[in-house]
Amino acid sequence: MPQDSHRGSKPDHAGDSTAQVLPIAAIVHADHAGTDRLLTKFVDGLRHAGLRIHGLVQERAENGDKTSTMLVDQHSGQRYPLFQNLGSGSTSCCVDAGSIAAASVAMRRAVEARPDLCVANRFGGLEAQGGGLAAEMLNVAAAGIPLLTIVSNDYLRAWRAFTGDSGTELQPSIEAMYLWFAGLRARHARS
Repeated sequence: MPQDSHRGSKPDHAGDSTAQVLPIAAIVHADHAGTDRLLTKFVDGLRHAGLRIHGLVQERAENGDKTSTMLVDQHSGQRYPLFQNLGSGSTSCCVDAGSIAAASVAMRRAVEARPDLCVANRFGGLEAQGGGLAAEMLNVAAAGIPLLTIVSNDYLRAWRAFTGDSGTELQPSIEAMYLWFAGLRARHARS
């Protein structure tokens, strides 16, 4: 079960100055319903407060058409199709790998721009296998830029391996995201 901070089995490092807290978190969910909108609402709130946001959020079509789902660059507003239409008889993966590669520039720009927060639409099947936006996500976190993404329970084990079991797992709530982000900013202000 995800928590608003590191998983309960992890030791508490609050007083340990040698502990390295990664500025990386994932909203953990059992299904996709509303999680993308929740991340977008959080990002919009931070932007309204004057913070600089980079990265990608996923925007689903209101009509439920999967091929209309877009990755939206949070800095430039550019939109990239996430899926391709392979036809009704296809059993192949319809994720548009070329479009994801093109969208990855938004994550690379974040490392150069050093925004207040970088978001990645999700840590999913491609990232669990080392593809998708995995390298870009690692580069953002390695640069010390706070990174927030979404992960389903299906990929939680891979997420934990990806972060070296040091990423924060959040409940799918605005409050959890604000608490995590405020904690990071407070630690940064003290250092």
